[in-house]
Formats: sequence, structure tokens, C-alpha cells
Amino acid sequence: MDIHKWFSDKTITINKYFRQLGFTLIEMMVVVVIIAILAAIGLPRMVAFIRTAETSEPVEQAGRMVKAIRGYVDSRYRINPAILSNAISPDQKGNLSAFTDNVAAENSITSIIPHIVIPENSKFDYEIDMLIDATADPDIIAVCIKAWQVDNAGASALDQDPDKYILYSSKTSDSVAWENNVYRASYIDPKIPPVAGGYCTAAGEATTVNQDPITP
Repeated sequence: MDIHKWFSDKTITINKYFRQLGFTLIEMMVVVVIIAILAAIGLPRMVAFIRTAETSEPVEQAGRMVKAIRGYVDSRYRINPAILSNAISPDQKGNLSAFTDNVAAENSITSIIPHIVIPENSKFDYEIDMLIDATADPDIIAVCIKAWQVDNAGASALDQDPDKYILYSSKTSDSVAWENNVYRASYIDPKIPPVAGGYCTAAGEATTVNQDPITP
């Protein structure tokens, strides 16, 4: 028996076996392409999911604010509606923040409606705008709340992405861009321009005119 030939045959067999276990360059490239496609599809969806989850705090807080503001207005029906409307606006008392450097106490809505508060660790600042139309029957109490994210130092995300905010209208919107009372598409993707709906303009100002598109 030729021992050298025997070892040579065994070596060739073993090499063929291990080559069969490995991947060719083409197979590796196919795997890389598939992973890249999955990442391109899945990553944006994951980011959108995370940002949508982040909006739960401002949406919940805004809903509470609207109820409190309606109660405040109803309990002061004898006051001139214009005075009430002027009181709750970003230029006056229509502001709320967990950071005192962002909102002075005299400009906070808490100064007139004490039970409207947010947690000390809140990650969002708010602007509240209200208009009352006493000529309508029944009266229209239009409230629009604009919320945007702040970091741990209170710096606003609007400094980098001016359109990255959430809108909450006291009136349910029929717009396909809105989710009932909430608009958050621009927060999820700042490339999407804000859309008016309900009693909110695209800029987050209150209006007593329905902002939903008229359908034929």
C-alpha cells in the first residue's frame, strides 16, 4: 500500500468536505443584500414605532388639559369670552413646562388652573391656545395644544426640527392626516409638514373655524 497516495487522497477528500461547508462569495453577497433590504424596511418602521410610543405622554396630558380648560370656562360663564380667550394663549397664561427656565410662573397655565400640572421629569413642553365663539349655539370653546420634546436640560427639539411637534385639538378631526384629536405625523417624521385639523391651524394656533378639508 502506497502510504503517500493514501494520505494524499484523504487530504483531498477532507478539503472538498470543508469547501462544501463554507460559502461562496456570491452566496455571501446575496446574504448581505438581503440583510440590507430588511434593514432598510425595518429600521424606519422601528424608529416610527418608538416615536409614536413617545407621544403617549403629551397626548394623555393634552386630553386632561382640554377637560380642565372646559371646566374652567364653564365655571366662569359670566366673564367676557374675549377676556378668557386672551388669558389662555401662548402670549399670556397658555404655557406649561417642567423647566422653570422655559416658562415663567406668571405665564404658566397652572397660575390660573392649578390642577393642570405635569411631572417634574416630563420630556415635553406645551403651548395652549384657546378661542371662544359666544355667538355660536352652543358656544364654541376651541382649544389647540402644541407639544414638543425637550432634553434633560430643557433644550427644545424645535431648535433643530421646527416642525417636530404634536397637535391636540378639542374637536375631533376628520382629516386622514389626524388620529381623531391628535396629529403626530410631523413628530414621527419631521420631513412631513404639519397639517391643520379640528380647531388647530398647522402652526398650532386655535381657531373656531373647522380646519378639516371640505369633502364633496
